[in-house]
Amino acid sequence: MTFNPNEHLIQLQGKDYLPVAWRLCWFRDICPEGEISTELVTLDLNRETTEEVMVWNNELKRKEKVVKQATGFCVFHATVADGKGGSATGTKSEKAASFPDYIEKCETGAVGRALAMLGYGTQFTGDEFDEGERLADAPLDRGQVSDNGHKVVEADRVQPKATPGTEHLTNGDGSPAFPERMKPSDVEKLYSDFWLWTGSDDEGIVRKRWEVWKQSLFKQVIADQDLTVKQGEVLHERLVAAQEKKAAK
Repeated sequence: MTFNPNEHLIQLQGKDYLPVAWRLCWFRDICPEGEISTELVTLDLNRETTEEVMVWNNELKRKEKVVKQATGFCVFHATVADGKGGSATGTKSEKAASFPDYIEKCETGAVGRALAMLGYGTQFTGDEFDEGERLADAPLDRGQVSDNGHKVVEADRVQPKATPGTEHLTNGDGSPAFPERMKPSDVEKLYSDFWLWTGSDDEGIVRKRWEVWKQSLFKQVIADQDLTVKQGEVLHERLVAAQEKKAAK
């Protein structure tokens, strides 16, 4: 049965919109021999970024605008070839202050733009490829399911930094808008315990394993200074379990 994009349209600001996930299905149905490639053009994990968002104020019982801050910026370039001689490219930039999983959204957004340039969803993308609520950047349930199919809990996400006077603000689900971050001393203690567990004398190797371990648990790159208290608890629990398993051998 031929894919029908009209069956998967959603309304976004009063206009028909076809999410990137369904543009991909459309493309694969029409072009089974087609190819999609992406290239990470820029990744700056230390760039400070900001985003003005609406969050719920429990004290005033209303939403208000606040500025979220987070470090991280990236640019992806995507190329789509239909296997029949046609091809198109798309480029997208994204920042950590806008989305915890900004790297994944950036890559998907670039693919979505390339598909639209090739004709898959062009009529459903909004004005000048403006993604409106940023849905074109979002993979299928990326914020809920990791690459290996496991559920990603809120503690797995890189959280924006709090600005003075915003500690009482919450998201719509009641969770803190700016989760508490780990103290540098607590991060250092956790890292030291990890180092002891590895049994290695090479700091370069230990640091690399530490970064890989964090990324494997949280499905994204997280700088030590950006670890939240909840994420620290997850790391501690996993490390204790690993130490007990090692001791039992």
